[in-house]
Amino acid sequence: MNDKPIRSFIAFDLTSEAKAFILSIIEKNQVRLPQARWVQPDQIHITLQFFAALFPTQVDQIKIYIQNFFPQIECFQSTLTEIGVFSSWNRVRVIWLGFDYQAGEMMKKAAQALNEECLKQGITVDLSRPFSPHLTLARLKKPVSIRPQQLFQPPCYTTFIKQVSFYQSTLTPRGPIYTPLMTIPLKEVK
Repeated sequence: MNDKPIRSFIAFDLTSEAKAFILSIIEKNQVRLPQARWVQPDQIHITLQFFAALFPTQVDQIKIYIQNFFPQIECFQSTLTEIGVFSSWNRVRVIWLGFDYQAGEMMKKAAQALNEECLKQGITVDLSRPFSPHLTLARLKKPVSIRPQQLFQPPCYTTFIKQVSFYQSTLTPRGPIYTPLMTIPLKEVK
């Protein structure tokens, strides 16, 4: 890594089985909303914090924190529940898949602890919006109005969150490329 700042993010990763389930949801909804830009299954993750520009020393600080903090968090069960949207059904910009309350609370606590540590280290974090645990399924360049019934609503699906990764995000004309800088397993449940 050189001295230039990088775009990056920290995210909980999903199992390959969960990604296959999500792919089936995307495939069913692509035909219903073809103008949306649907996420590639290998890029699906639960973002805890995005960093627009981190310098190498900050990357190193975050790596140390990840190594110390996340192995203390136990793997946890998470149920994918329903499809929702940002900002509203009348002005859809993002289509997402939500989580059950308990998993969402675990993710919120992890994101809050991460934000607090970043601020202690002098690393800027965006606190303008509260953390909302979700998986982004699609984005729309121009907001559209749709009815919830237009989208395929999947059955609930339960999986386990077992690891966290720190990714570099490189923008390209064909979409972002995510390169793992570090992956740490969560604590095994006994």
